[in-house]
Amino acid sequence: MSAEEKFLDQLKIAEKNVSFDTDSPGNERSGNQLENDLNPLVISDMDSPGNERKGLGWNELFDPTRPVPMSARLPEVVRKGDHISLFWTLTKPPTPPQEGPEEDRIQFYELDEATVERGWLSFAATRELMKIPDDLVLELVRKLEPEHHPRFLQALKLERLPEPPAVREFPEPFFGYFYYSIYDPESDDLRFSNYREVLIDLQVPGGLDPRPETPINEFLSAPFIDPSKIESPETEVMVTVEAWEFMQTGDELTLVWNGVRSKRDPLKEGDAIGDPVVFRVPADIIESGGSGDNLLVYYEIRDEVRNYSRPSPPAYVTVEDPNALEAPEVEGAENPPYRLDLDALDGADVVIFLPVYDGYVRGDTVTMHWIGLTADADAMPVPYDWPARIINNTRDMLFELPFALAALVVNGSANVFYESQPAAGGAARPSKRRSISIVGKSFELLPPVLQEAVGDIIDLAELTEEVVHVRIPLYSGQREADEVTLFWTGQVGDGEGMTWSTELIVPPGGEETELVFDVSLPFLEPLVTGTLTLSYSVFTPEFDLRRLSSEVVYNVVDSGEVHYPAPTCAQLEGTGDDAFLPSDTAIAVFDIPNTAPLRDGDLVTLHFAAASGTPPAPDIPTQEFKAFPFQFSVANEDILPFEEVDMSVTYSVERGKG
Repeated sequence: MSAEEKFLDQLKIAEKNVSFDTDSPGNERSGNQLENDLNPLVISDMDSPGNERKGLGWNELFDPTRPVPMSARLPEVVRKGDHISLFWTLTKPPTPPQEGPEEDRIQFYELDEATVERGWLSFAATRELMKIPDDLVLELVRKLEPEHHPRFLQALKLERLPEPPAVREFPEPFFGYFYYSIYDPESDDLRFSNYREVLIDLQVPGGLDPRPETPINEFLSAPFIDPSKIESPETEVMVTVEAWEFMQTGDELTLVWNGVRSKRDPLKEGDAIGDPVVFRVPADIIESGGSGDNLLVYYEIRDEVRNYSRPSPPAYVTVEDPNALEAPEVEGAENPPYRLDLDALDGADVVIFLPVYDGYVRGDTVTMHWIGLTADADAMPVPYDWPARIINNTRDMLFELPFALAALVVNGSANVFYESQPAAGGAARPSKRRSISIVGKSFELLPPVLQEAVGDIIDLAELTEEVVHVRIPLYSGQREADEVTLFWTGQVGDGEGMTWSTELIVPPGGEETELVFDVSLPFLEPLVTGTLTLSYSVFTPEFDLRRLSSEVVYNVVDSGEVHYPAPTCAQLEGTGDDAFLPSDTAIAVFDIPNTAPLRDGDLVTLHFAAASGTPPAPDIPTQEFKAFPFQFSVANEDILPFEEVDMSVTYSVERGKG
């Protein structure tokens, strides 16, 4: 799927979620209003297909400088030089919004030719720009033991954990609103988009995981299952989950019963928030989970902005089936609690042993199955089925799973089982299941690497090509046909942002080859004095599995940035701060000094700006530079509006192709 196709998918979601408050007086929308609407604001973190959410949570806002990328398709009628503004407010705007207080504007830039050609606007808000205080983050950090504080304080640039405020500035969760405007200074036309309502909630269900290197959140309690030994399909099985930290309406609990997911309805108004959640396990879930000893059962929680608790500690159940064959064994996880350490395998394949089951005879046909379950918030299954195999000797009883498939579910779990077709004929007999947890520390997607950067600095003056290169480190489980998407998000203060993505496919035979993205300089040059945030996702179509890398931030500088000398004017009288232009000057000639580093074909525009007031800007045509001397002539009628006004005269340069 191309970047354009992904954007269109996100746009469809944004169109569903854009806010129209037509019930309030004065907010009725006429046909002309509908025609003049700006396109919806697409918020990438909220509008991803298959992972839609009502707002922004811990992952999006913990780091105060992390950009929240947004974009909007340009309307048909725009001009280069239009003023683009992004607004954030905690007060619900009317529909469409109207010009609000200046402090609500968190981003501003002028529309340039490159953006017009690209066809969409880019924005990048941060928690810092949104003025959401650190204390909403620190509230969760304070609940951790002191030894876990440094990793959070370092990211927040704090030396120590401050005392909590006497009064909370923000209740949580709360709503805020994004919208943007386009202003045409030539026609004085100001247009606003409709607002996007955004739920802000940094309260992770259960609290922050105190030991993120483990596959569970130790702040959660293991589920209590009654009975823990199930001897009949008719047995009523009840699960009790203790109340969790930050429990609230909208929380969605999912029970994972030996790899089979059972999602419960979200908590709603009227539910007993703060009390244990008690529910019956549907019989079909137990049946789908199969039989066996020490089967893993745990739960996980997501809230309305998809804050994710991570898995709870597991409970273990036994499901009896007197007709089931003995479960297979996994080398390295033969004994309770049946945990397979991938680090110990060091890249070797996983070996599964078929037992000499009751009734085995040479010539039986066995089909072995592996169903892995990923550890991320989507918990996707990663299945693998061996071809049916006739068992004639001990060697036939060994089944090897490619290491890459196990790596895809590190810190998750897996079920292993088989069916045996008797050599003498008759119905196939299923086995019990071996439920294992899979652990490992070295299988996260490493962040991308901007190859031309030195440390966290990328200097345009040091570049020797018209492209930069972003390298994707080899990752565990890299497979042919994987879709790798690079996310490129830039931010320059409260000015222009840059939201862009592109994709590469792992080619045949590319399982051991690093991918490298070539990115043209026009995607980097606007970010000078700002930051560039890079990350990527890997989508494995075979298993419908998507993984995200961590982010890396680079500072963009230009140590050889061009400096243009100020224009001069022979008609000026006086010097320095006392210089003035007589009001009876018939024509003022402004010279661009020959030390200006202009190139043939550069487009140069002269600008008048008043220190106060808003006199009309003179109509001075842009000129194309060919050679020196190079000057602008300004008539008296364009000078007179600035009479008795302190003013500055500057010029801007748009690089031509010469």
